[in-house]
Amino acid sequence: MKIEKAVLADLDNIITVLDEATLKLLKKEIPQWNYPWYREDIEKDLQSQYVVREEGSIIAVFSMKPLNNCYDNKEQSKEDYYLHRIAVLPEYQGKGLGRKILHFVQNFSIKREKNIYLDCYQGNKKLRQLYEKAGFYYQGDYPEEDYLVSVFRFLWQKDTPAKNRFRNACKRRQKELRIAKWSLLTVFFLMLSIGAFGVWDRFFNQKIPLNPAIVIGNTVYWQEEGSILTELPYGVKETGEIAEVLKYYIWPSDEMEAVGISKKLKGEKVYLDTKLGKAYIKDESQNYLTFSQEFTVANNNYSNGFYAMLLKACSEKEVIPLKEIPADYSVEQAIEDKIPYYKEISNEVTYDGAAYYGITSEGVEYMEAFMQKAKDKKNSFIRIGYFDKNNNSREGFVDLFYYKGGYYIFSGVDPDIVNARFSYLMAGNYYYENISNVFLLSRNKEGASSLGGEPGISSIPVFIDYEQ
Repeated sequence: MKIEKAVLADLDNIITVLDEATLKLLKKEIPQWNYPWYREDIEKDLQSQYVVREEGSIIAVFSMKPLNNCYDNKEQSKEDYYLHRIAVLPEYQGKGLGRKILHFVQNFSIKREKNIYLDCYQGNKKLRQLYEKAGFYYQGDYPEEDYLVSVFRFLWQKDTPAKNRFRNACKRRQKELRIAKWSLLTVFFLMLSIGAFGVWDRFFNQKIPLNPAIVIGNTVYWQEEGSILTELPYGVKETGEIAEVLKYYIWPSDEMEAVGISKKLKGEKVYLDTKLGKAYIKDESQNYLTFSQEFTVANNNYSNGFYAMLLKACSEKEVIPLKEIPADYSVEQAIEDKIPYYKEISNEVTYDGAAYYGITSEGVEYMEAFMQKAKDKKNSFIRIGYFDKNNNSREGFVDLFYYKGGYYIFSGVDPDIVNARFSYLMAGNYYYENISNVFLLSRNKEGASSLGGEPGISSIPVFIDYEQ
């Protein structure tokens, strides 16, 4: 196949190609050209005529001449070229010949440093698609006599076929993109107007930075700030390797998961002392970081926002945070707020040096309601108060949460230190005769069900009902 300038001897063959192509268009009711073509009209434009030859026969024709119509485009000038009268014999159509012609024209544009414009009947969708796929930019539709023409262009300094195909795709979808843009803006401002930014608050509250910690068994060990050793203490034993280093805002819950330490420590060995109270991990500087169980380390889970997030997610109404409870908060106020409360009934019988407290029957109901919500996998919150037996002044409060499969407890004494996560909350009878109900937090089912044993750091009674 060869593309070259036409000569006078080609006139008859050029007219034949144009006539046959026009008849096919008219059969499809596409009034692109008038039939028949006249020799004198083609002869006038012979200097701008090109032919496509195959084995000496002309199978396609097209013309390129200086541009006269400017289509209201400031970038156009009369030095640009106008591509028109692209015609292919019917038997050669559909074989990619049109794409080859258009590719030739684009190369012509770049070599001659000339911008090229072309148009077609707006209703000829097939031809419009051909121009777009070939990499000509669709400029728009313009009126011509009694129909519209679609105008395309190729600018030799700015355009490439790939760029134009992308621009055409964006232009075709301009309406959809505009609708999507305004829909997103509408939703955004609607969220602002109805206060839906609480959704964002809940999202960002998940990203509360936690102090460095690691789970060993079912216990969370928090790093003791400033406690770094050059050698391991005597008698410690290897207990496994760090299985995963989580993102800094995710509470570690599975065995050997860690948070707040370097990702490079994944796979590092973990050591425990004989009393299981402290854990050690070698860091990147070859020193040992020290970690201790909850209730002994200031992990700041109250002041860093974790407690506030739990309070917001789990309580059904606005609740005063632990540290903001008034000093004169009374038993009467606890009754009004439906807070289960303990009253000291004996300071003679003690457990771990603490006086025993009794609870009212309503408190058992509140705790059972809390447990039912947890059983139903619903976030839940309960506050328990402690009051002196003589003057009913408050001794302290404990806040207990169920959140996403875990139980979190905070003590009002010092919630940044006295807080922990447990996996289970169970009810049963304790071994003292005058105790009818015990609600025990535990890290494992065995510890929670063995209510006859003394609860230690792995399980604690949070609610005891004494018979008086």
